[in-house]
Amino acid sequence: FIVCAFDRSNDGTALYSNNYHIKFYDKLIEHIELNDDYFLIIKPKNKILESVLRQRSLNDRFKNLISNERLLMLDSKNDFFTVAKSADISISLGLNTAGVLSALSGVKSVFWDPSNFHKSQYAKNIDNSDFGNKNIIYENITDLLVDLKKHIESDNNNFKLRSSRDAFDDFGAYNRIAKNVSLLI
Repeated sequence: FIVCAFDRSNDGTALYSNNYHIKFYDKLIEHIELNDDYFLIIKPKNKILESVLRQRSLNDRFKNLISNERLLMLDSKNDFFTVAKSADISISLGLNTAGVLSALSGVKSVFWDPSNFHKSQYAKNIDNSDFGNKNIIYENITDLLVDLKKHIESDNNNFKLRSSRDAFDDFGAYNRIAKNVSLLI
């Protein structure tokens, strides 16, 4: 089962601090380490900072998974669309362009939204695009990963995760989200 991960900018002015990046990667790596049927592709927005890699032995854990052929760490310059299309699901830190466009292209996509952006003053844009859907947005990364494991173990049947594109089509929202994404980008 191929999971791709998209983070966000991690400079000093970024919406999500290094602590969120550390937790995002720590939990994803832990999940991959505990589940032999998973392969992880990481496509960072920017180069992952050394200050992040030094925490929770992330750098060593990345190297271990790479050497065991369970992780592919891409350069930030790689095309996220190609990465997403090769995965069974994309997991994004926050609502980001790579995750949104993955969802629009039919890749099952979920988002960890630790800052509750989906409850902010921008929520009206999210409501217009169906990203308020509780089956897509998670405030707790542990809940997201538990649901992911259930989804995989159920062979994609009878579980709440579904193609975000299908969710958009169900609500007639595909055109609305495409318009909103173009406005935000």
